Amino acid sequence: MKNMKILCATLAAVLVFSSCTRGGGESPAAGAPDDGGAAASSRPTQQETPAIVDAEGYWRANTLPDPVAEQVVRQPAAGGETSAKVQILSLDSDGQNARLVAAVLPPVDGAPISSPLGVAGSKGASQRPWVRLVDGGAQKLYEPLQANGAESRSSADPGDVQDIGEVDDDARKAACICSYGVNAADKDATGAPIRTNLFYVDFPAPAGASVDVLLGDGDAFFSQVPVSSGQRFEADELGRFSFINSGGDALPGRYGAGAKLRRIVDLDESVSSVTDSTVQEKKGTTNLSVGADVLFALDSDKLDARATKVLGSIAKKLATAAKGQTVTIEGHTDDQGAKDYNQGLSERRALAVEKVLRPLVEDAGITLRTKGYGQTRPRVPNKDTKGKPIEVNRAKNRRLNCRRPRAG
Repeated sequence: MKNMKILCATLAAVLVFSSCTRGGGESPAAGAPDDGGAAASSRPTQQETPAIVDAEGYWRANTLPDPVAEQVVRQPAAGGETSAKVQILSLDSDGQNARLVAAVLPPVDGAPISSPLGVAGSKGASQRPWVRLVDGGAQKLYEPLQANGAESRSSADPGDVQDIGEVDDDARKAACICSYGVNAADKDATGAPIRTNLFYVDFPAPAGASVDVLLGDGDAFFSQVPVSSGQRFEADELGRFSFINSGGDALPGRYGAGAKLRRIVDLDESVSSVTDSTVQEKKGTTNLSVGADVLFALDSDKLDARATKVLGSIAKKLATAAKGQTVTIEGHTDDQGAKDYNQGLSERRALAVEKVLRPLVEDAGITLRTKGYGQTRPRVPNKDTKGKPIEVNRAKNRRLNCRRPRAG
């Protein structure tokens, strides 16, 4: 249930995404993808009246442009299943920054999902969409641009935007340059919503002509979404944004308005084999991984003789790659069992690995630290869209990360 593997990385989660080649209410958002592909929606003809219509089983403003990508997001709920269709309407770049605009469509029949696309359980961030872009050609992952503290996200033009490194998850997710992901939709006498709920997220401009789009923490994945240039999206009266900062009733004029911080993760890597482990060499970093069953038995935090031998081979590589540096050993589990138990197990396993590695890396001047994250940072979804466990994914989420600061 809680077996782990070692993964020494600057940002372990993004390694999963780098290998992919396909592709106002204030509620938390999470969900999993169901269907993908192009949508069959269009703007109204001259004979049509602008209205919210039944578009393949989901309520949608007929004034919106055809989406460039879409997926149905489903969540199990008490008494049945909830769903929404998420459509990416625009991903446009001005050369410096880019803006993604998406629609959240409730079903015509059945209960609507109330919280797709956010970060459930993150302090201060559960009301925001969490979206990232992956440029496979450039091997970069782009996180949303961020405001700085309480500064306005909607009025100020982009200023002196600074690069940030590894920072607190909740802090950077809560500070996104974006609008809320879900609105409380007003309905007419027939039960249809009066307007279509929209949200936007601003990013540093990706280099490629198309990118993969990640929604939530591995909850949904759009493959090869085209990036347009100079084709700004404008919503009409049937599209509604719910802004994080008060006073806004239209999209900010400049992409990245209010941005002060950015985070772009380098995904370049090459792979080689070392004993029972895998080594990924990246610019300024070294990532080492070892299979979960090699280290710990089920529900155990005890290392056996084989695990100690494998850690010995990893320590030799670590002594060269991280000489004189501080390395943090981070424990992670899957979603099985109680959160508090998983948190404690992840901490104990990190400490067990640290105890073995410490005397092996002392001569290299390496300082070891430990931290447990329990089940809060999965690399991939633990369950499918029906709420059934994905065992192969759970195995990927059971791991330890050995992370050292980026060189230079």
